[in-house]
Amino acid sequence: MTLMGCSSQSQTTLRPGQASVSRVVDGDTIEVAIGNEIHRVRLLGIDAPETVHPTRPEQCYGRQASDELRRLLPAGSVIQLSRDIEPRDHFERLLLYVHREDGLFVNQWLVDEGLADSVFYEPNTFHRVTFTRAANRAKANGAGLWGACEGPDQPLP
Repeated sequence: MTLMGCSSQSQTTLRPGQASVSRVVDGDTIEVAIGNEIHRVRLLGIDAPETVHPTRPEQCYGRQASDELRRLLPAGSVIQLSRDIEPRDHFERLLLYVHREDGLFVNQWLVDEGLADSVFYEPNTFHRVTFTRAANRAKANGAGLWGACEGPDQPLP
């Protein structure tokens, strides 16, 4: 798969709802360029183990989740964004679902692979059933953090 790079030309040709990835912060947070502004985006419906939290230690499988999201969304990738009910969280991050240009639903894929758990905060629950089923499958199969860490929110061994 080829991802479109981030240049001034591609920046002006983005369609509504699209953005260009600036960087991956951790396994469930990215920064994107929309127009001339950089916005922090929290991927909705998921919770990846911590790697950069200011008051929590790094968690088991956090580096793997962050590294995999960097692989999925390299800087310059053009992505499609969609929202649920609330546009921002209390940290002023945009709350969004992310699809790559090839159609991969990034939020769900992270849960499918055991790189994140499904977590929902009302009223942003549009994909609750889908993500919960994906998390249950990943847990049953011992995928990712479910096999390596006995579940989410575990400190590094």
